[in-house]
Amino acid sequence: MIKLVVGLSVGVFVAACASPPDKVAGTSGDTVCERYTPTGSNIPRTRCFAAEDRNSAQQDVDALRNSLNRSAPSTDAARASVGR
Repeated sequence: MIKLVVGLSVGVFVAACASPPDKVAGTSGDTVCERYTPTGSNIPRTRCFAAEDRNSAQQDVDALRNSLNRSAPSTDAARASVGR
């Protein structure tokens, strides 16, 4: 009897872990969810954002990337400074 209970418990646990939720509870149409796997882990995670927040964060990243590209020295200037 104990083997049956343990076997069913393990089976239910594995089945629950294997099927990701289709819908995140309490989300509306303007919520964007994405699945990602953190570095050093094999367990995927889900994170959800309001579409407006996600777009704003993406614009911030793009602006930072553009500012870093503008402030980076050209390759010719970098090679000249190495030879000094």
